[in-house]
Amino acid sequence: MSQRPPDPPTSPNRFWLIAGLLACVALGVAHALYYWPEVIDDAYITFRYARNFVSGAGLSFNPGGPPVEGFSNLAWFWISALALRLGAHDLLQFMKVVGLVLHAGTIVAVWALAGGLERSARPTTLVAPLLFATNPFVAYHAVAGLETPLHVALIATAALSILELERHPRLAFPLLLLSLALTPWSRPESFGYAGALLVAGGVLHRDRRGPRRLLLRAAAVAAISIALLAVWRWTTFGALLPNTALAKSAGPSGRETLMTGALYVARFFNALPVPADLAVYLLALAALAAAFRATDLVLLAPVACAVVFSVAVRGDWMHSFRFLVPATPFLSALIARKASLALGGPRWRSLSAGRRIATVAVAGLLAVMVFQQSLLYTVHGEGGFGRSWKSRFWPAQIGERVAGGFPARLTGITRWSIEHVSSRQVIATGDIGFPAWASDARIVDLAGLTDRELGRIIPARGAAAYRRYLESRKPDIVVMRVERGRPVMLYDELTAGSGALGGYTLIDSADTYWAEARALLYRRTGSALSTAPDSVLARYDRAIAWNPRVPILETWRRQYASRANAATAARTAASR
Repeated sequence: MSQRPPDPPTSPNRFWLIAGLLACVALGVAHALYYWPEVIDDAYITFRYARNFVSGAGLSFNPGGPPVEGFSNLAWFWISALALRLGAHDLLQFMKVVGLVLHAGTIVAVWALAGGLERSARPTTLVAPLLFATNPFVAYHAVAGLETPLHVALIATAALSILELERHPRLAFPLLLLSLALTPWSRPESFGYAGALLVAGGVLHRDRRGPRRLLLRAAAVAAISIALLAVWRWTTFGALLPNTALAKSAGPSGRETLMTGALYVARFFNALPVPADLAVYLLALAALAAAFRATDLVLLAPVACAVVFSVAVRGDWMHSFRFLVPATPFLSALIARKASLALGGPRWRSLSAGRRIATVAVAGLLAVMVFQQSLLYTVHGEGGFGRSWKSRFWPAQIGERVAGGFPARLTGITRWSIEHVSSRQVIATGDIGFPAWASDARIVDLAGLTDRELGRIIPARGAAAYRRYLESRKPDIVVMRVERGRPVMLYDELTAGSGALGGYTLIDSADTYWAEARALLYRRTGSALSTAPDSVLARYDRAIAWNPRVPILETWRRQYASRANAATAARTAASR
């Protein structure tokens, strides 16, 4: 291995750097805990697969159905299945804890990416974990139930390992092998991140024989992992990509374009009302152009991957920029490294007037960015670009929010399916997360995520094929979601316009996401939905056992039991 110059002497501020890092970790954990009640509904899709697998029903969404990869997170699925096998009672809470631990570890990795492991590390390295810890999109996804914290942690670990290959090969190389082996299993697009990081690492270490040899071995491990994943997918599911990749190819409404994806990215880089974030990103870009280092290429590679992927898939309809969260560790590290050009260096008294102004300006922009990020709750794009805010005193609310339990998603459909649709009956709906997790009914997934045939029909807008398919499945209930009276998603438009509702009668409606959004419930002629109260209560009991921290389930059960008892009393009185 090539010789390298000795490390510079250890900074006398090392103790304060570690103390500052621990403060950033504490802040990041507290910030994520504020989002503890948040749940992304699609997490329950993975959980239902895991439950079916552990109970012996195989890799199918409906027990006895064909194996279809209706989730995009194999590693997260296996962790969920292992948690259930080990006896986890509340899978959502368990996976939230896993996400929180990964999030805390990633904060430390972000500090290291900014140069925190160097013996001469400056206080400016703390800018990176501070930005990452206060980022609302990172905090939201850390505990929202999906695989994002695992995906981000693996990419950050791979990048850090590449940076440290020369200085600490005995630790960095095993971590690089592990992260690159697991990364392809965390998200379908992860092979792009792995490839880009390996190329960037090759450029960084092009003149160093030892690290270059280690990178080639790591690339071989990554290639083997990707090949094994492809073989396993093909033999298990008969496809090289998850069914979700095909089902989502048209976008949620079918009207998304590359411009939609570009706007998604632009909003991420300018999410704050006072555009301190945009100014900081532009300053970092200018600093990159003025003082580019090979190290910067390793940090830029994942950012470029996140941007290209987000544009290519035309954005994402989940909250808070899920597809761009993998860029945040590296943006934070780049900003910290480039901020050192303005905030580090000579003592204040020796600075020129211009350098003093630049230092104050950069520090002020970073302070405004951190302040706004810490108060931002979420950003959404429906009906325009909107923001919602946390209270200025949000840390005082963390205990109450953590103790308050988790909400039900699409509450009306969930409750309706538990009370009306038995395990022998079929409900066709595109919102399948919590309803499918809490209910034992069989599901026709109108979005096509868990259904291979509908996964081909929906993006192709095959109205005739859509109608024929529903006629063959004969669902007892078909759900069509509307907002302001109009179908919402592409599959809702096909439900309304394909003639698939011939032979169905509108019998009820249920609440969904907001006041002007409803789920219209159509019953197939001749299908009987009456179920015995004791079987409904038994389903409630199972749902509560699976979700002990969803308090509304207990409320629904009590209300249903009260109605059932009143109906029984009325029948008894009438018979007398």
